[in-house]
Amino acid sequence: MGLMLPSRYEGLSLVLLEALAAGVPALVTRVGGHAYLEGRSIQGLVWLDLPDDAAEFSARLSEAERDYPTESREYRARHNQSVLWTWNDCTQFLMDGLEEMTHERNQKVAPTT
Repeated sequence: MGLMLPSRYEGLSLVLLEALAAGVPALVTRVGGHAYLEGRSIQGLVWLDLPDDAAEFSARLSEAERDYPTESREYRARHNQSVLWTWNDCTQFLMDGLEEMTHERNQKVAPTT
């Protein structure tokens, strides 16, 4: 198989990014930083909606093994590196995070009238 992260809480996992950049399929939940990857053209990323549901976990695992064979790993790696590691994307991700933190900070220190 590949990487499995059935987390309830998770930041944007460096292990996940490295696995995808190497073409390793990953079974992950849509939580925390993982959600940032949704809607992107990443190959080998299989979403797990209910981390406590053994039937869904088994079905998604079978899906990943069927759809992302080891033989196509090198192709996935090249594709995912071009999608995940562009400077524009990294910069935008950083700017979005800083903007969100600034907004949250301003909400906390806003004067009350």
